Amino acid sequence: VLFSSLLVSLAGYAQPYGFIPLKVGKHKEGADGYSEHWQKGRMVGEGGDTIKCKIDYQLIENTIMAEKSGYVERFTADQIFYFEVTDQSLWKNRKFYSLPYSKNGSQIVLTFFEQIAAGEMTLLYREPNFFIRRGSASIEIFNGDEDDLLAMMGEKGSMVDKYMRRKNLQVKNRKDFAKIVAYYNSL
Repeated sequence: VLFSSLLVSLAGYAQPYGFIPLKVGKHKEGADGYSEHWQKGRMVGEGGDTIKCKIDYQLIENTIMAEKSGYVERFTADQIFYFEVTDQSLWKNRKFYSLPYSKNGSQIVLTFFEQIAAGEMTLLYREPNFFIRRGSASIEIFNGDEDDLLAMMGEKGSMVDKYMRRKNLQVKNRKDFAKIVAYYNSL
């Protein structure tokens, strides 16, 4: 319902509840917990509704700000299936999914994670840590130990180990780690 009304309102037909008529330029750094780095992107709601807009995200709070047609709205991880931004500094698109996560065995809440590599094993990132999800299992924080990663990979671990050594790849390097997981998923 939120996204249906949001799509209509952002198209200029009505001002939705909660929207602030605000001409967005640069926000004052730190004034609202958001940066001044608005990026082109899109949001996809649980029902599949998609909105192209400018996005600024605050992963610590599990919220994003979306700006379209002069209106700004704040969304939480339980309202968004995923969002994607074009990061000009990295020259790539970055995709963030809202996934169930239990920090320290506490209550499970929807949390934004950046997807680095996907497949049988999915590599996720949330500053300052990497996370692993195997299939539909729960998300586990990665402790940084290469041997633990290879053990998680089971029978494929020895092939991945040879690949890592041949290509001189390190799990502490984001691009390398993505290549390692992509290779594992290709086996």
